[in-house]
Amino acid sequence: MTLTRRDLLWLGSTALAGCAARLPGPSEGSRAEAALEIVDTMPAFWAFWESARGRPADEAFARFERAVVARHPELYTASVLGLSAEEGALRARFEPWWAALPARVPRMRAISETLPAQLEVAAARFVDALPAFDWRGRCYLLASLDAFNGAGRMIDGAPQLAFGVDVIADEGPSMPGPVLFSHELFHFHQRQPEQNVIGAGVWFEGLAVHASRVLNPGATLDEVLPEQHLHDPSDPQLLNRARAVSAERELPRYERELARMLLGALESDSEQDYATFFLGRASDALGERPVRAAYYFGLRTAERLAARGYGLQELSERAPEEMIPAVRATLEDIAAG
Repeated sequence: MTLTRRDLLWLGSTALAGCAARLPGPSEGSRAEAALEIVDTMPAFWAFWESARGRPADEAFARFERAVVARHPELYTASVLGLSAEEGALRARFEPWWAALPARVPRMRAISETLPAQLEVAAARFVDALPAFDWRGRCYLLASLDAFNGAGRMIDGAPQLAFGVDVIADEGPSMPGPVLFSHELFHFHQRQPEQNVIGAGVWFEGLAVHASRVLNPGATLDEVLPEQHLHDPSDPQLLNRARAVSAERELPRYERELARMLLGALESDSEQDYATFFLGRASDALGERPVRAAYYFGLRTAERLAARGYGLQELSERAPEEMIPAVRATLEDIAAG
């Protein structure tokens, strides 16, 4: 999938009823208020769960449509959830998700009880660090049917943030709520890519990883990077628990060969190269190496610049295409050992 198809320029979410965090930002040269509305759809989901648990998938899906989808039709769409346009796609996604749901419910419930307050705190910290931030939008919390942990989506004609509580519950130490929120919100602040080339995406994602680390002091490499696993070409998976690895321990072992591979793809706009370096379901070209290496190398590039005195605001203003030479220099140094 290409960078635009992935909606790199926008981060999205889903909603029910919400609490609002007020974020200060500049307007016409002075600090004003930018409103980030946190829209929590999980109360509707929990009401559905209490009425449907233990029931067959057919009956549960009918209840899900009435209790959740009907209240938030703008969220449960093919474009938001990454479904095919074929009739019945939502139901087809629901059935295996429903079968696996009972084991995930305790963790989902714990996250949904704490995440809204965590996001408000993270939002305040974000604006303190980046007072030039000025975005008005919604942040939706939802049961995403395994669509995403955090993502940018066009919802009701506007770019919004969306967080899938079900996927967050499955991700272990990777990108806990405040870290994920900082990462996705930063995408609204930084300069957007104008070209579908891999090198621009490496910078775009890597700078957001760096921002999430700066904004969450003490966060480890495993916490700021997306979930890492060793790719299985015979069975590509978004998340592969059986092959999960620690970024802190394992990525340095592979970084030289991955850097050499990525160097050859920086100007590429192919879907295969994008999958190889950005996705959990990578392409065969990755072999049995760690997935999503682009995030790691983008982070390394941003950290090198930060060590030279560049701050988050200054880095956020740089066009991703302009930063490809910096990414290349980082990769060349790593590849050379």
